[in-house]
Amino acid sequence: MSANKDTPTKQPYNSAGEGWMYLTQLDAEHSQAEGEGRAIPEVRIQEKPGHASVVRIAFRKGDVMADHHAPAPIMVLGQTGEVEFDVGGETLLIKPGTAISVDANVSHELRAVDGPATVTLVLITGPEA
Repeated sequence: MSANKDTPTKQPYNSAGEGWMYLTQLDAEHSQAEGEGRAIPEVRIQEKPGHASVVRIAFRKGDVMADHHAPAPIMVLGQTGEVEFDVGGETLLIKPGTAISVDANVSHELRAVDGPATVTLVLITGPEA
């Protein structure tokens, strides 16, 4: 049985048990300050549960993930801030409470809008459910 949500717990970084996985720090900011290094987001694989990869992408103001495509279907979920997501000739705004699903090999581009932002990307790497 899970712990009561109102009860504070000391949860380790990522943990798992039989049939479940708990992930943290999906909203962590970019490790470099704005203006340091190249203007690209920081990409970190958080975990690879089963037939998927969970990836945190942290943007600073002005960071761009140039036009690219994923080798498998993806779902991108807004965590913090706002990211413009160009796909299929449209620009969509990804922010907390929004998500976009993109098929394999469909070109797309991401840009931080006004400041720091993070998204969680789930890459489906195995057979469809």
